[in-house]
Amino acid sequence: MIEAFPGHHDVQQPPRKTAEKVVGSRRIRWPAVAIGVAGVAVILVVVMITVLLTNRHGAKPGQSAAPPTTTAAPPPSTSPPPTLTTPEQLNGILLSADAVNVTMGASTIQLIDSYEQLDPTPITLSNPDCQGALYAMQGPAYAGSGQTAVRAQVLSEPGRFHAHWVNQAAVTFASGDDATRFVQNSADKWKNCANRTVTVTNSKGETFRWSFTSLNGRPPNISLSDLQEGASNNWGCQHALSAVSNVVIDVNACGYHIASEGRQLADKMVAKVAGQ
Repeated sequence: MIEAFPGHHDVQQPPRKTAEKVVGSRRIRWPAVAIGVAGVAVILVVVMITVLLTNRHGAKPGQSAAPPTTTAAPPPSTSPPPTLTTPEQLNGILLSADAVNVTMGASTIQLIDSYEQLDPTPITLSNPDCQGALYAMQGPAYAGSGQTAVRAQVLSEPGRFHAHWVNQAAVTFASGDDATRFVQNSADKWKNCANRTVTVTNSKGETFRWSFTSLNGRPPNISLSDLQEGASNNWGCQHALSAVSNVVIDVNACGYHIASEGRQLADKMVAKVAGQ
């Protein structure tokens, strides 16, 4: 920043001089007006040059220079870190039997069993990488993912034969990034199962064939539907995954003529996480 031009200071005039002119035998004294005017002009020029040089080259020693212009650093963020869901809160994320009945269009669905671990049931698939796409809360699907706690339920009509079957689970991870990464990795595997058929052999030696449809959605919300070959009335399921905060919602909804029920149930559970 250039300093302001210095203020005007009065310059003391030099003493007046006179010039003499001889006319005959008399000496006539004339004021040296021209000489005085020229001297004043010279002094003013010197003062102006000094001022300009001072402004161009900065302040002289002993004078204060204008402070440099600086940009203040932004203040540190004061936003609190996101609140993580604890294992003790997982049961509150699971849907009630009444809520499941409403979504599934049923009236007699009830709680059949509860779990605090991943499903250890032995099962054999023609393509093992599709086990996590076909069923919810599978141990091999979560292996190495960093999950920290599981709360899961199975709901259906009572008795051996049922028109609906729902498996719902809420799984905590150490961070939101870990939860999202699990859904992303699952999406990559599910894509390789989409529009394909797998053969499943259960612990009783029974064999079933399931045909996958196309993968729907994108992380953090994905779903994949499948139909059981040879089953009556289009028995099928929709498997839905969602990541919200540090929680993964894992739902498999099965029934006759299943459409988007799995995704609807998962979305309701996501809303409960957000409302905690």
